[in-house]
Amino acid sequence: LIRIEAFDNYMFKTNRRYGGRAILLREYPELEKRLVERELEILAHMHDAAKALDVDFYAFIIPFRVQSLKAGLLDKDKYDYQKPNRILRDFFKKRDIPCLDFLQVYDQMEPKTVKSFYYRKDMHWTADGHRHAAETLTRFLCETNKQFKPTSGN
Repeated sequence: LIRIEAFDNYMFKTNRRYGGRAILLREYPELEKRLVERELEILAHMHDAAKALDVDFYAFIIPFRVQSLKAGLLDKDKYDYQKPNRILRDFFKKRDIPCLDFLQVYDQMEPKTVKSFYYRKDMHWTADGHRHAAETLTRFLCETNKQFKPTSGN
């Protein structure tokens, strides 16, 4: 039944199921807290390795479909759809890592437009989603680092 979107949305909205959405819980269970800590440790190692090799390091946070399109279904007392992104943004800010969070971009857009960025039955971007991401990333990189130059065309 969880593959039937309307049923899954109902279960999610009525707090009977959160499945893989534990990352959106306002209060993390112990396992989720440990997973977040481990993820940040791994990101710190990756950043340290890049710095040691004098390689630029940028972060791009891509929201999953539920965050982008179904935040309104969340019980606000139990869930915070921005929490995982906020944790990452805070981490990147502390390390002075340029970060682009697409959820912040999407929150400023019409939901119908954002919906066109994702396949209906899939978590991946459509051609429109990829095009928007490329344009947004290009703008971000050009504003963040003057070594990047926008090109004309596609």
